[in-house]
Amino acid sequence: MEESRIIAINSSLILDFNDNQLSSSILNINKSSIKNENPGNIYGDIIYNGIHNIIVELIDIKSKESIRVMADTGGKFLFKNVASNKYKIWAYEDINSISEYYFNGTLIPLKLSASFGLYQELIEVRKNWDIEGIKIIINSEYK
Repeated sequence: MEESRIIAINSSLILDFNDNQLSSSILNINKSSIKNENPGNIYGDIIYNGIHNIIVELIDIKSKESIRVMADTGGKFLFKNVASNKYKIWAYEDINSISEYYFNGTLIPLKLSASFGLYQELIEVRKNWDIEGIKIIINSEYK
């Protein structure tokens, strides 16, 4: 039988920098409602011969929430502690000077969009499993 625990937080004692309270009541968190118990990991490689850093984005197909990581200089990436679910994954050049989001180009002045690559299959993460061998190809020869 699964053990149940409740964490009670007196949220009136939590203040921001302006001394505003989080809440005037007690906040209860039930252990069974905490996500990411027994998460999985995703390991992969980016095949890319360009000069830019690469951002890899993992998208939950149900909630549409995303997680981004930067691939290392060898093209390897890792998503740690991923909740059990199905995901889409893609990668793109980090050429957006404003944020880490994909840059889709501009007309005036003319700036080309970031090159990208898609992993064609859905990735199913299961509890305590490591997913390995994800390869994403980014073709940058048209720039």
